[in-house]
Amino acid sequence: MSEATTFAHCNRCQRDTYHDVLAVSSEADPEDPEGAEWFDRYEFLKCRGCENVSLRHTAGRGQGDVTTSSYPPTIELLKLPSWLDPISSIFSNTTDGGVPETVCKIMREVYIARSSECLRLCAMGIRAVLEAVMIDKSGDHQSFKNNTDAFEKAGYLSERQRSTINTILEVGHAAIHRAWEPTEDDIETLFRITVSVIESVYLHEPRAERLERTVPRRPKPKKF
Repeated sequence: MSEATTFAHCNRCQRDTYHDVLAVSSEADPEDPEGAEWFDRYEFLKCRGCENVSLRHTAGRGQGDVTTSSYPPTIELLKLPSWLDPISSIFSNTTDGGVPETVCKIMREVYIARSSECLRLCAMGIRAVLEAVMIDKSGDHQSFKNNTDAFEKAGYLSERQRSTINTILEVGHAAIHRAWEPTEDDIETLFRITVSVIESVYLHEPRAERLERTVPRRPKPKKF
């Protein structure tokens, strides 16, 4: 491995990959009064697979007291949906102008909370995302229950899906009011349900319409 190459996590590839080091800013003090050299290093990295660019910050003193952080924060729980990745959505054309930026912004914050292991904040944020979706599609009816009723009446939820949404509401309430902390498995379930709801509401119908336009029409039967 050359000095201009390093191994780091890539959020877009969702694994550790080789990265080119585009630029480095580094400070160090070998004359630390306590005898432990401290250093502060920033690296701009570019994934050799997908070409995603990130910033890695490494700081510490000596060999055993080192912290590393990244921007954007490392996301390892679930693969980021393409509609949350501005570059991917431009080239894949998956959003069809669909998912509102307000919903995307809250979801990005929820992913960041997850990467920081803030599980209660994740539960609260997911509840906020779903309410933003319902208000966008069926208006604000002043309470989560009323918004869910209107959302269901507008045809976006089945009776079974309504029960699932109520469960997410209860998870959010428990995290906010009863100091309950969900597990990582709980959060993964909430993520999968929420992404499914968002894609069903904003993306599936335009994709189905596009697919319908590309499917050849059935030929008319020949008359004899």
